[in-house]
Amino acid sequence: IGTSQTVQLDQGKLFFEDFPKGMKITANISASDIDGAISRARGLTNRVLSLFSFVTKCSIPELLIMKAYDVTPGKKVGKYIQHCYDIPFSGGSARTLDKTALGKCSRSISKLEEIDNNRVLRSMHWFRLAIQSKDYIERFTSLWIGLETINLTLCKHYEIEVEYSTCEHCGKNAPILTGVRKLLSEIGDSNLKWREISKLRAITFHGSQPLHVVVPQLKEKLHSLQNALYKGLCLVLDLEESSEDIVDMVNSHEAHHLSTAEISGPDLQFIDREIVPTFDYEIGVVHLKTSGTPFIFRATPVIDERYKFIGDTHTLMAQPHLAQQMTTDFEME
Repeated sequence: IGTSQTVQLDQGKLFFEDFPKGMKITANISASDIDGAISRARGLTNRVLSLFSFVTKCSIPELLIMKAYDVTPGKKVGKYIQHCYDIPFSGGSARTLDKTALGKCSRSISKLEEIDNNRVLRSMHWFRLAIQSKDYIERFTSLWIGLETINLTLCKHYEIEVEYSTCEHCGKNAPILTGVRKLLSEIGDSNLKWREISKLRAITFHGSQPLHVVVPQLKEKLHSLQNALYKGLCLVLDLEESSEDIVDMVNSHEAHHLSTAEISGPDLQFIDREIVPTFDYEIGVVHLKTSGTPFIFRATPVIDERYKFIGDTHTLMAQPHLAQQMTTDFEME
């Protein structure tokens, strides 16, 4: 993202920074309590990350909450939460976020009618989910829902009448995918012939064929379908398509195994370690042998110098590969 990027929203401010193996995000959120702030920060950040994923055509995995602390003015003692993770972190593929392209995309979204604005943002969410997943059924389902979400917006773009079908049981009308069909027809990809792709959608959604029959068909069409959703979003936003290929999780690098730097416990053999800088404390790339019994790790977070911890180093019990949460109080000097 070029060192830093600030996004101002009605509900708070998000500050994005480049960081080893990913992106550091600081959210300044107003909420009634720290848990509410974490929940709101997650929702707002995911919305912006879906926009980043669309603009860069690059997968962005689920965010991890690292720490949160209450900095309400006038408070003498506040709550501090830090999560210590023992799960794989993917190195992935780096791609620069073009701030000019991001600005154009944001302005185009803001010009849409409210209902189309919501549809486009939700479709971007499905686009991001699709390219970050390694499961073929999840990817196909997300891409198709993303297309259905902007169907009516595509109809407006093409200036075609919305067609409806009537349910023979309840009598209600539902829009037919006229806009999606027009988009796939214009693309002209042999992998996206309407009769074949809509039949595959029905088979996938309703489970009428076994997985060993369905998955190879999905795998064959996913590349074309994710390009179609990207193209559809560019059309309704009147944006020029990027010439970059879409980078999905299937094409990303294998993950490194990260764990806290100080580890000890029964039936655990320490083999080697490489220290890697992270947010507030050292994380080691380690190779461990364990029988699966609980082990102990210790972490002493260092936060802003204005704060000091009440108590010493915190000891946590953890099972391998599970995230643990540490909660403590701190006081302002």
